[in-house]
Amino acid sequence: MTHIVRYLLLIFLVVSAAAYATIYKRTLEDGTVIYTDIPTPDAVPVEENQLQQNVIETSKPSIGAVKSGATKTPQAPIPTPKKIYKLTITHPQPEATIRNNAGALTVSGKITPNAGGLFQLLIDGEVMASANQPQFQLEGINRGAHKIQLRLMDNKGKLIASSPIHQVYFHRASALNQAN
Repeated sequence: MTHIVRYLLLIFLVVSAAAYATIYKRTLEDGTVIYTDIPTPDAVPVEENQLQQNVIETSKPSIGAVKSGATKTPQAPIPTPKKIYKLTITHPQPEATIRNNAGALTVSGKITPNAGGLFQLLIDGEVMASANQPQFQLEGINRGAHKIQLRLMDNKGKLIASSPIHQVYFHRASALNQAN
């Protein structure tokens, strides 16, 4: 038991001596400064109070304090919050199956809050129609899966709002399956 205490005491002394080891500063020819705990002929011991701490000191600004004769710097105007528009497709519903042999498609949308501008209907990423209201009627749509989206543009062509993309499935009777 006494051997264990002696070993623990020896370990404690070695660790505490390493913690209080002398730090040396050495400057190379190119100006690089190196701090080390190994003494070399050109190294200089550094006292603990010469070592810098990782602390940044800042001054606290005084609120509302202006010295006499000083001019106030103009404050930037507070920007007005931009309106957030929500454009949705109300017809057809997402994942809807549309059966129409003429290829007719009606797309309706809704914008909140109300806004004016140019509404565009995109089918598979291409602008197919434009109007002042989010109501569109198209004909000759090919059968298959199509992605539809509405966009609202301002008078300069800037995008104001866009709807989520809806996938719809268009079914048309094939010309190959006609009865004689």
